[in-house]
Amino acid sequence: MKDFSKYSLEKNGIPTDVVKEAPGERNAVTTLCPKCSKNRSTAAHRRAPVLHVNLDTGYCHCYHCGEVWRIDSNAYLEKKDQAEMLAKSRRTYIRPKAKKPEEGEEFSEKMVKYLTETRKIPMEFIRLMKVTQEMEYMPQTKKVERCIVFNYFEQGFLVNKKFRDGSKNFKMVQGAELIPYNIDSCLGEEELIVVEGEFDALAFLVAGFKSVVSIPSGANGNTDWMNRFYELYFSDKKRVYIATDMDAPGIKAAEEIIRRFGPEVCLRVSFSEGCKDANDELVKNGSEALKSCIENAVMVPMKDICTVENIESELDAFYLNGPEPGKETGWKNLDEIVTFGTGQLALITGRTNDGKSEWLDELVIRLLIRYNWTAGFWTPENTLLDHSRKIIEKLTNRTFIRQGATGVQPQQFELCKLWMKERISWIDLPFDNLHLETILERSRSLVRKFGIRILVLDPFNFIEKENNATRSENAWDSHVVGAIRSFAVRNNVLVFLVAHPRKVEMQVDGRKRRITLEDISGTADFGNKTDYCFCIDRDDVKKVVTVSVDKVRRKQFGSKGLQAFFVYNKNSGRYYPCSVDENKNVKEVDYCSDQGFWLNNRDLFGNEIKE
Repeated sequence: MKDFSKYSLEKNGIPTDVVKEAPGERNAVTTLCPKCSKNRSTAAHRRAPVLHVNLDTGYCHCYHCGEVWRIDSNAYLEKKDQAEMLAKSRRTYIRPKAKKPEEGEEFSEKMVKYLTETRKIPMEFIRLMKVTQEMEYMPQTKKVERCIVFNYFEQGFLVNKKFRDGSKNFKMVQGAELIPYNIDSCLGEEELIVVEGEFDALAFLVAGFKSVVSIPSGANGNTDWMNRFYELYFSDKKRVYIATDMDAPGIKAAEEIIRRFGPEVCLRVSFSEGCKDANDELVKNGSEALKSCIENAVMVPMKDICTVENIESELDAFYLNGPEPGKETGWKNLDEIVTFGTGQLALITGRTNDGKSEWLDELVIRLLIRYNWTAGFWTPENTLLDHSRKIIEKLTNRTFIRQGATGVQPQQFELCKLWMKERISWIDLPFDNLHLETILERSRSLVRKFGIRILVLDPFNFIEKENNATRSENAWDSHVVGAIRSFAVRNNVLVFLVAHPRKVEMQVDGRKRRITLEDISGTADFGNKTDYCFCIDRDDVKKVVTVSVDKVRRKQFGSKGLQAFFVYNKNSGRYYPCSVDENKNVKEVDYCSDQGFWLNNRDLFGNEIKE
């Protein structure tokens, strides 16, 4: 094997002055990218180790620009070669062992009958897709059962196995990666069919289609599995046929997949009456009927034109089940007066240095932890390093600089980085390109690639103004707020927008009065077009932070005119609910309002903090 040493890195133009060991991997490093690092916007970004180098294979993959090549070659890899390289380099999951053909079981007569007659899948397709039969212990029955095994491959590597016994009990290999079934079939294809189960994928193969994948773990509405595959496998799709089941979970899964791919390329597949999925259609009506389902698929409704037919299923569910409850933060005092829903725009305002961004960061982190969401940040006032430091301090309830028992410990630091890699991304634009269109375009990319549920734009005044003879400054501000809210609605994202107030006069007694909606610098549409408004006010004398809820558009999420009070921990940046007397002096602080997420002696992962 070729020796890809540090000397080889230097020899082939890869900087080595910031080389670090790749967390959780052996014989792999991160360093600067010779393709993009020197062109990044700030000195801190130019020094960020964004290039992953596998010293066993020599392959390089930049997390920032996405390019893939080998150390001893300046040629970028073709898409299929990139996928093969990335599949080979995945080391963070258990690899199940593939049985050799002579070691596998012969299909029993009963199993063959089930596959070919009950499911209508010819054995040639069973062999083509390397479906096998094995004896396996099933936890549901607590005994060894004869199972159908769906083998999940990526670039010829066995990644996972799904065992299905005769009673429809399922299990997968513990510790193995969840990937889409038949993922290799869509590489380089312009069209894709997305289904909800392995038998549905096999049904479409029988009907003559090639590019078809099944979502892992069924219709649970979670599309995190798309993140790793988006760039190489999904980003080039011109048509995506959504063929999930016609029941409520299938409809919910379809909505989330459409959100990720974008309605402009998606078509919804419907099955014949009495058929709930693709395999059901094949069994009852044959492969020609299944082909017709694809031919008769309808484009997902586009913007601007809508009838009741377009929202009928959602309207029925809304009527039967009522509005979806809002999401809580774990701050009990805040949860009692307001909760949060996606598809809305929330405004955060307050005086300079009163902690608008600090309070918002913790609110976002809490929602990510509680609901396994992902978030995107555009924070031009922060460097990425400084913002990461603040997040890590909040996660661990410790100071970032290691200082004995009060500092972030190495294990906690590594856990925080792993969590942030899965849950947080940033829009990192150069200061000469802070245009609204660019910011929303990058935000849309985060929805498609990472499935973000929260977008933070902090602050409003950094968005480049584009005034002209036909639009005043206030009219431009109103346009920006409207465009951001439209983005939130169309992408079902909860957007937080931080806006600074104008200079506010003192009261007669010389004290600061609290900020309101009317104090925000610019258009009155900050109040008119947003769905929430929170005003943050910190009294440095009484050590109390007041969060005033000045607007909640939808009544199921709360009402305006109420306040929540907090004590701010300067060392970690956390906020603790408190009660106050009539003069707003602190009476009692609630350090245990986090329902297990934020106890003082535990980090966000529930691990006991070692003193």
